[in-house]
Amino acid sequence: MRKLILITILLSFSSLYSQNIKTERHSKEFAIEVNNVEELKDIKWKKLKHFFKPSDKNDFIRIVIIINNESKKSSKSKIQLNSIKSDINGQAFELNKMIRKAKKMTKEMIKTEKELSRIGKRESHP
Repeated sequence: MRKLILITILLSFSSLYSQNIKTERHSKEFAIEVNNVEELKDIKWKKLKHFFKPSDKNDFIRIVIIINNESKKSSKSKIQLNSIKSDINGQAFELNKMIRKAKKMTKEMIKTEKELSRIGKRESHP
C-alpha cells in the first residue's frame, strides 16, 4: 500500500513538473513594402537571409510582402491592381525554401501586373 501511494505521489509530481516546463519559441518577422510591383525586382534576398541568420532552427519566422500600387491609381486602365499583401510563414530551418517561394511569388506578381496592364490598355483603347 505504501509503495502504491509513493508511486502515485511521484507520478503526480512528475506530471506537474513536466507541465511547468516552458519551451520558448521566438518569432521574427521581416516585412517588405513597396509602392509598385516593379519595385519587387529590387529586393535584396541575401539581406533577408542575413536578417534571419541568428535564429534558432525552431524559431517561427514570417516574411510579409505588401504592395501599395500607388503608381496605378491614376491610370486610365479599367483593370487596376491596388494593393496586395502576402504572408509566408515557417520555421527558421525552412528559410531557404521560404525565400524560394517568395521569389517565385514576386515573379508571378510582376508577370500578372504586366498582363493586367496589357489587357487594360487594350480595353481602354478600342
